Formats: sequence, C-alpha cells, structure tokens
Amino acid sequence: MKVLLPYLIGAASAFVVQFLIQFYVVPRVETRKQLEERWVKDVLDLGELLTTSLEQLAKEAWEAQQSVRVMKNFAFGPEYDKAKVERELRERELAARQATWALRDFVNSRVSWVADRIIALSRNADPTVDLFRDSYQYRLKLLKYGPHDYEDLAEGEFDAFWDSERELRFELTRTVKKLSYLPRPPRAFWRRKLRSLRRKIARRHTVKPGIPAPAQAPAKSGRSS
Repeated sequence: MKVLLPYLIGAASAFVVQFLIQFYVVPRVETRKQLEERWVKDVLDLGELLTTSLEQLAKEAWEAQQSVRVMKNFAFGPEYDKAKVERELRERELAARQATWALRDFVNSRVSWVADRIIALSRNADPTVDLFRDSYQYRLKLLKYGPHDYEDLAEGEFDAFWDSERELRFELTRTVKKLSYLPRPPRAFWRRKLRSLRRKIARRHTVKPGIPAPAQAPAKSGRSS
C-alpha cells in the first residue's frame, strides 16, 4: 500500500490539474479569443462605416444645406413664379432637414455603438483613448448646430463648420485605421487615463458660457499670526 500511495497521489493530482484546465482555463482562453475576434471585426466594421456610409451621408447633408442657402440668397426677379419658388424652397428645406437628421442619427446610433464596443474591451490603452477622444469630438461637432441653424450662418461660418467636420472625420478614420493594423486589442499602459480624459471633456462642455467659475479660496499661509 505504501508503494502505491505515491502513484495514487500523482494520479489524483493529474486529474485535478486536468479538471481545472478543462473547466476553468480553457473556457477563459476561448472567451478571450472570441472577444479578440469580435474586437477585430468591430474595428473593420467601423472603418467601413466611416469610409462609405458616413462619408456619403455627410456629402448629402452638405449638398442639401448648400442647395437651400443658394436658393434663399438668389435674387428672383418678377419673371419667376413666386408660388413655384416657395414650393421648391420648402421641398429643399425638407430634404435638407432629412439629410441632416440622417447624418446625426447614423453617427449617434450606428457609429457610436460600434465605437463603444471597441472602447469597452480595452478602454485604458492609448490607441483606445485616441478613439474615444476623436469619436467624442466628432459627435459634438454634429451637435453644434440644429437642423435649421445652418440657414442663418454666414458664408464663412458655414464653410468653417463643414471644413472642421471633414477634418474630424478624417482624423477619426486615421485613428481607426491604426487600430486595424493590430491583431488584437491593445494593452493598457496607463491606467485611469481614459477616465481622466472623460472628466476633462465633461467639465469643458458642461460649464455654461457667461457664468464665471466660483473663485477659489486663497491658500493659507504656513506662518501663524
């Protein structure tokens, strides 16, 4: 019996190790592999959205808004039928509103949803922080003006808005392109960086203009009177 005891202990140990590998290690590895495959697919899907659907929707919104602005600024003479001109203007305004809402809805639903899935899996890594920053700034850009505000913008303001929209969209696309070169989600090198960035962006955009920040109390002197 004493001779068999070491063999029995070794067999029991091997069984326990095999059990742990099969029921704990393997499922965790498989889950991680599935998450990484999903992450890679989400990155590719986001790049596809940015370079196809979003680019087309942004172009359509700009063209529809520009069409309304051109018609409103055109000096129609008495030879034009006023009723037809007004009807055409209403149709163009409706088309512009629909194109503007289509762009914003697409960004706030489809693009944001895929981007948030990518960020959630590796939220503290530097490339992911860059994606959060660029996607957040692009969303804010589209919320700067309402569907009707573009009609009253000066020519310089209108052009500057759409130039900025294109620059932010291209920057977001470049960030996603960098992520597409990675075979798996990037590792986090600096913890809490994304959380800190979120707090800074939130504070920057929640302070109401015209309301001064509360004055800070003067620092106490180290000397006692």
